[in-house]
Amino acid sequence: MLFLAQQVARNRLVQFAVIGCALFTLAPSPPSRRIEISREALSSMQAAHARRLGVAELTSEQAREVAMRALEDELLYREGLRLGLERDDPVIRQYLVNKVLFLAEDLAGTARPSSEQELRAHYEAHHERWRRPSAVRFVHVFASSAHREVL
Repeated sequence: MLFLAQQVARNRLVQFAVIGCALFTLAPSPPSRRIEISREALSSMQAAHARRLGVAELTSEQAREVAMRALEDELLYREGLRLGLERDDPVIRQYLVNKVLFLAEDLAGTARPSSEQELRAHYEAHHERWRRPSAVRFVHVFASSAHREVL
């Protein structure tokens, strides 16, 4: 039995199959090709579109157009990622920087509105910045002798 196991282990075809199975098992799975848009996301897109149009509810045709646009946008996004269009793009880089800054500010609590007490304290500390300078206004009127009776 041990001799048979050694024979099988030395067989190149068996080695190839074992290594192939190991690579297949350890390799990450490819990204899903399935596109899913949640009902909540689709509903919010439709509600936003209805607000832009100034109507209470979209017609079925308008709702279908919003859904098709969401699907098309997702397809274009994935194709852009597949082609690597996001790499070395300064606009996308700046957008990501801004997004991370907003996230950091939100986590730090700086996005919360200031209280009335905090606003008053800040104004008292820096009130000279908002003081209007005194101003003098001159009006210079030119009039000739022919037009004096108008004035």
